[in-house]
Amino acid sequence: MSIRHFFILLLSGLALAGCGVTDDDIPKNETTVFFLVTEFGAEKGDSYILPLSSAEDIAKARAIVADRNNEALDRLVVAKVAATDGTETYLNKDLLRNVTWSWKVTEFSGFAGSTIEILDGGPQDVENDMDWWFDNTGQEEGTGNIGFWGYTVQREVSPEEIKK
Repeated sequence: MSIRHFFILLLSGLALAGCGVTDDDIPKNETTVFFLVTEFGAEKGDSYILPLSSAEDIAKARAIVADRNNEALDRLVVAKVAATDGTETYLNKDLLRNVTWSWKVTEFSGFAGSTIEILDGGPQDVENDMDWWFDNTGQEEGTGNIGFWGYTVQREVSPEEIKK
């Protein structure tokens, strides 16, 4: 395991520990809930869709959305991404600009307080050069990792907003 991958796993594990979510906050059914991920401010003005299926992950995302004072320390989304392949049941979209990305989140790793610099960027950066992104941040061919600084979940997204 490379140092880069070790730190990704370490940060992901730390992010999930002590996230302030109680058993009462965790939905009892395992279904996919979609979240809009945007910047804290509006510097780049782009967004992407984060699908979550784990009840604990959904509860944590909802807690971050409800935290209007931005007191949660572990807010950054760490995830594995890949190119879309046409089998998706939803569109990974920049809802702020109504742009459909040609990549998607394939695996959620967790929420973190920080990530290593190579994972920083934004949705448009991945779109602009997926080959570079996958070659430099991925563990498997055709995949990469993201951990954009300054981006977090902002709200839940209805399936109607992102259906094909």
